[in-house]
Amino acid sequence: MKLHDTAGMLENVRNICLALPEAVEHIDGFGHNTFKINGKSFVISGESENGFRLSF
Repeated sequence: MKLHDTAGMLENVRNICLALPEAVEHIDGFGHNTFKINGKSFVISGESENGFRLSF
């Protein structure tokens, strides 16, 4: 996967996560997009020189 693909992948993840009731997006102190419900993280995304990454 190329780094320029990460913006589109993040947009897809954002659309899926924010479709859930009460979900919010937060940028953490490391610059990761974190999706939370009731203050609890359920998806964290980031990118590095190796590409786009997701943690569930």
